[in-house]
Amino acid sequence: GTDQVVAPSVTNQPAVNGGLDTTQIGLFVAAGLLAENLAGRNLEVWAGVLDDLQWPGVDVADRDIIRGAARTPVDSRADLLSLGRLQLAPMVQILNKATDGSGLLEQARARLANLIQLRRTGGGIDQPETVLTSFERALDNADFDAAFAAATMWSSAGLDGLETWLTAAQRRHDLDQAVNRLVAVFVQNAAGQS
Repeated sequence: GTDQVVAPSVTNQPAVNGGLDTTQIGLFVAAGLLAENLAGRNLEVWAGVLDDLQWPGVDVADRDIIRGAARTPVDSRADLLSLGRLQLAPMVQILNKATDGSGLLEQARARLANLIQLRRTGGGIDQPETVLTSFERALDNADFDAAFAAATMWSSAGLDGLETWLTAAQRRHDLDQAVNRLVAVFVQNAAGQS
C-alpha cells in the first residue's frame, strides 16, 4: 500500500481533538506540508486542511502556488537534478555550434567538439562555458539551488536547450519559497501566542 498522512479535522473552536488548538494544528500542518514538499510528494491533503483553516496569515500568491501544486504535482528536486543531467549534452552542442560566418578553424573546432563534446574552460562567471560548468557541478553536488541559478543565467544569456527544465525548476523553486514562507507564518503565529 501507499503511505498516506491523515490530517486532523479543524474547527474554529479554541480546542479540538485531544486539546489541540488551531495554532497547534497550524504548526502540525506546516510541518506536514514542509515534509511532504521536501520529499516531493503530493500536497493535496495539506492544501485541503489549509483550506479548512482558511490560510490564516498566508499571502494569497503563496496560497495559489501551493493549491496549484496540489492540483498539478511539481517535480521533486531529486527528479529535476536527474533530468538536468540529460540537458548537458544538448547544452554542450549549443555551446559548440559554429555560426555560419565563422572561419575555417572555428568550424573545424565545432565539428571536432561535436564528436568529442569538447568544452572550453575558463572565462568570466557569466561566460557560457563557466555557466555550463557551474550547472554540471551543481548537478554533481545535488545542489538544486545552484543548478537553478546556473540554468537561469544560461537562459538569460539567450542560450537555448533548458527551457523545459527551467520551467519545471521554476515551479519547484516557487513552491519551495511559498512553503517556506507559510511555515514561517505559522511559526511566528505560534511564537506570538506563547
